[in-house]
Amino acid sequence: MIKIIGGNGYIGTNLKSKLLSNSISFESFSNIKTDEDAFFDITKKDYSILNLKENDIVILLAAISSPDVCLNNFEFAKSINVDGTSKLIEFCISNKVNVIFLSSDAVNGNTGNDVYDEFSTVHPFGKYAEMKFEIEHQFMNSPYFKTLRLSYVFSNHDKFSKYLDDCYRNGKVAEVFDGLYRNVILLDTVIEAIICLAVNFSFNYYYLCNVSGNQLLSRSDLAYIYSKNHPGFLYKIVPVSKEILLCRPNVIATKSLFLEKLLTHKIQNLK
Repeated sequence: MIKIIGGNGYIGTNLKSKLLSNSISFESFSNIKTDEDAFFDITKKDYSILNLKENDIVILLAAISSPDVCLNNFEFAKSINVDGTSKLIEFCISNKVNVIFLSSDAVNGNTGNDVYDEFSTVHPFGKYAEMKFEIEHQFMNSPYFKTLRLSYVFSNHDKFSKYLDDCYRNGKVAEVFDGLYRNVILLDTVIEAIICLAVNFSFNYYYLCNVSGNQLLSRSDLAYIYSKNHPGFLYKIVPVSKEILLCRPNVIATKSLFLEKLLTHKIQNLK
């Protein structure tokens, strides 16, 4: 049985929809009880509600993912991203439950002119990345633990795309950064990778798979792609502020040695 922890977020909501459409059984939990999600607080040690059994698959999405919150409210973020997450994974492993942990390309740090794969030496950038890497490093040698290290996850409904849509609908000029380069990956590909790994947990000997696209794109690149499909859309390029770069690498160039093997097809690019 698949158990989703953090099912009410951006990825979790879309993952649940895909599992339902594929008639794959799952249970979903979040820190807010809904019609779709049972209540579960990852900072507590009451795991009985999860009803975990040997060979279950826990997909661990619950996290404070804002680098700014991780920097400015460190203890709160750590209680979820490290303390609660670590205890839950320890419990899962001790009961032979497989864990899929979603990490971040920020673990790599600023890559500069290099392109990092799964075996590159990393330099986590910011508190958020440090927390993610702490969990990766703690459990990397367990056969019950796998990490999907996500790059920028793009869809028509992500925060940046919604901002561009709002500007377009209201006739405003969008301000976009000429920076923050990432190997953008489509949300549909991320969801597919999670499901493929859940179905075939032992597909690869290594604990880590980068979920990275082929295109290294900045925010201004994404705005240009958007403008091609939205005639009349206007935007201007602005520099990335020092505050933004305080806890975010400007360039994270990554590739995966394993993703297409997991998916069993080529990675789709943005158009």
